[in-house]
Amino acid sequence: MITAIYTEFQEIQLADGRTLTRKVSTTGFVVWSGENLTGQEVPALETEYQTKIATRKFEIGDEVKWNDPDNGECSGIYKLIDRKTNEGENSVWVLSDDTEVFQHELS
Repeated sequence: MITAIYTEFQEIQLADGRTLTRKVSTTGFVVWSGENLTGQEVPALETEYQTKIATRKFEIGDEVKWNDPDNGECSGIYKLIDRKTNEGENSVWVLSDDTEVFQHELS
């Protein structure tokens, strides 16, 4: 029985040196995991993450990390060469290899 299919995986480095993983399922369910992570920390981490995402600005020419949702197959560092749409986190950007990606997949 499948309980969840995760389509987005991101590693987040905290100021205290811990590396956490943030996973998002196809239904939008978010799971945080990592060393010494407590359930009490998760709401604040998610709020901080969403705030940073909402205020993040990219420009054509920026080097970004693409977090490929297809099991990280093509994840890597790319240059932004164009912006197809301007819809916040659902904006579509074109990478240096002509791949079109959503802004929420970039860091």
